[in-house]
Amino acid sequence: PLVSLEEMQDKALLSNASNATILNSLIKSARYLVTDDDSNKEVVKGLLNFSLRMIVLVDMSTASELQDSLRGLFQFCLSKDEVSEKERLFYMEEMAKGGNWDAWQLCLGRNTQVVSRSMKYIQHALSDHENDSRHMSALSAIANVMKSQSNLIPFFMGGVGAHILELFHLYGTFQLKGQRRTVACATCMKIVMFSFQFVSSQAKSEADNSADIKFLSVVFEVLGEIVSYNGLPNQTKTNPGSDATLGRICAQFFVHIVRNSPAVFKACMGQLNDTTRNVLETSVRADMSGYVNRSAPVKKKLNLKSFQS
Repeated sequence: PLVSLEEMQDKALLSNASNATILNSLIKSARYLVTDDDSNKEVVKGLLNFSLRMIVLVDMSTASELQDSLRGLFQFCLSKDEVSEKERLFYMEEMAKGGNWDAWQLCLGRNTQVVSRSMKYIQHALSDHENDSRHMSALSAIANVMKSQSNLIPFFMGGVGAHILELFHLYGTFQLKGQRRTVACATCMKIVMFSFQFVSSQAKSEADNSADIKFLSVVFEVLGEIVSYNGLPNQTKTNPGSDATLGRICAQFFVHIVRNSPAVFKACMGQLNDTTRNVLETSVRADMSGYVNRSAPVKKKLNLKSFQS
């Protein structure tokens, strides 16, 4: 049956609900072929190749359960002793090359070599601005991995940090549009937050915040432009596609830094130009006041001393 399934190249047939149920049962049954400790090496590798090819073929949008079974079979076979470390790296690289990021992140583990060897494919996916499905899948996978495996954050920051900030800026300023614009910005913000938390955790002392300042100075420039374009809930803009929700996401991040790292925030402010600095100060005041409109607002200087313990 698996041979017949592998020879079935018609996506429509594979995505058919009735067919998918039958195929799903076959794939789950195939797992029993390699459950023993002394599994046949050729069978394990055969099922690995089978699941890899089928994951590429099956349309996840219409056969998600079948995709889950295939990814589960791939992950299970990949963990078997019959598969060498070199072979694992090969299969994981093939997953990245094919853009199968859901399966890739499931099987990633804490292997830094996989991330390094996959990096060029991640960069290609994030740089494909015309294909939102492609770069969004990679973006989501990165966020998920960074959340659960902080040891891999430096590899992503060094390899695709600039690509992620570029996507954030393009979506935030409506240069990239699409229905998933808000999701894209929210995912980028998660990655920024995970990155900042990691950088902060590496500081040896409170005075050792140079890495935080360097990182946030770049991020603040990008977020400042997003706020300027989209406005805030109490200061909306009329730019094409402007969305105050995106401005609020950025403002909430600024406030998070002010409350948790006031000294770092103050140091970063000193490195920003006047325009960006004014945007950040306005954003912090607006978010902390609950975006209340005042008939005659009085601009006050932001007092960071009150946040220091």
